Amino acid sequence: MTLFVAPPAAGDSIEEILEEYPSLSTREDIYACLQFATKLMANHYEIRKVA
Repeated sequence: MTLFVAPPAAGDSIEEILEEYPSLSTREDIYACLQFATKLMANHYEIRKVA
């Protein structure tokens, strides 16, 4: 997901993203990924080193 979220932030167009990520076949796929990323970013995550 991290790789996908970076290109839109860099200004890539939907068409450029579709070319770079052929597994995303439609605009709706991209919007679904962006919605998912938005929901993830709304949560607080903490990474702790264990051992």
